[in-house]
Amino acid sequence: MASGSGKEEAGRRCRREDFRHHFEAEGRPTVAEAVSRRGRFRAQVVNLSARGALLRTDHPLAVGEEVALTIPLVSSRVVLRATGDVLRLDPRGAAVLFRVVFNY
Repeated sequence: MASGSGKEEAGRRCRREDFRHHFEAEGRPTVAEAVSRRGRFRAQVVNLSARGALLRTDHPLAVGEEVALTIPLVSSRVVLRATGDVLRLDPRGAAVLFRVVFNY
C-alpha cells in the first residue's frame, strides 16, 4: 500500500507542474504590482499556478507576510488580482500562496 500512495503523490506533483506557467521560459518577463505591510513594490513573476506564484524581487518580505498582487496576463488580456501569504523564501524568490483571487 505504501508504494501505491507514493505513485499517487508523484502523480499529484506531476499534475501540479503541468498547471504551472513559467514566464521566464517564454522570454517575456511578467511584472506584478504588489503591496505589503512594508509598502508598494514591483516583482517579476517567475511562475504562476492556480494556487500561487513565485516572485523575484529586491523588496524585503518575510514568511507569513500578506501581499496583494496585480498581475497582467498579456497573452489572455486578463488582469489577475490576488491576496496571499509568503509561504517560503529561497534563492529563486518568494513563494506566495493565494488566499483570495479576483479576475477582471
